[in-house]
Amino acid sequence: MAITERQISIRAYSDSDEPSIRRAAEEQYYDKFSEFSKADIQIIMLGERIVGWFYCFVPDNSIYHGQIFIFVFPEYRRKGIGALVYHRAVKRFLSVGCGWWTSYPASQPADLFVCALGFGRLSTNIYLEHDGRIYPCCEDGIRMCRADDYPAALDIWTREYAAMHARIGMSVSERKLSDAERREEYNDFLNNIRNSFVLERDGALIGFGSLFGDNSGIGALAVDGRYVGQGCGTRLAAFLTNECIRRGCSVPCLYCESENKNALHIYRKIGYREVSRETTAMKFG
Repeated sequence: MAITERQISIRAYSDSDEPSIRRAAEEQYYDKFSEFSKADIQIIMLGERIVGWFYCFVPDNSIYHGQIFIFVFPEYRRKGIGALVYHRAVKRFLSVGCGWWTSYPASQPADLFVCALGFGRLSTNIYLEHDGRIYPCCEDGIRMCRADDYPAALDIWTREYAAMHARIGMSVSERKLSDAERREEYNDFLNNIRNSFVLERDGALIGFGSLFGDNSGIGALAVDGRYVGQGCGTRLAAFLTNECIRRGCSVPCLYCESENKNALHIYRKIGYREVSRETTAMKFG
């Protein structure tokens, strides 16, 4: 029997909830729970019983993707609880232009659930981890970003990222950012400049890549389409991975669209292996 909205309540997480969550969660979901800031976790209650939890991050503007992660205890699934929790957050997400959904791990029930919520254009993201060994590569022409690299680096990233999504059928209309959003985007570039790198050839910037803020893996990588097939992507990916290792990360990681075959070929060649998959879907409006 479906649960009604009146039966569900939400409260803040406390440390005393952790044993219940650990007992109920499959390993991969508990790993996700451990990643999140506990200040952003809410507990789903059915009467006096804990029946799940969710994490909700809503950004200040649409430069950043909002995120909601819903976990319902196995014995309470398929009763409409996940949908009720989602609908409590959806207006906050769409008010800042965020329309992404991720189901982790990818599964048919999760895909059916997200489609029932009105999302579409599903794709699969692959999470990969590296073997931790330095991959020999030529690092000539690769250097840390400077502030004046921002326009060219942003152009390559925006153009090639959009082109990749168009190739795999996930084309997204570009929204013009406000002046305030542009300034915030530039400030973020400067704040992460130590983790950002460019590839140059004959004085021209032809590739851009960056690490996650905690140096745990590759957060972004793009090569000017005119230079694809010349080994530039492999060199930049290997450099970024090696840099993670040099900075102390034993298992660099990254995410890649399953249909981005060229990128997957590069990542596997330099020592990455697939660990899990998740479904990404979009809804705008």
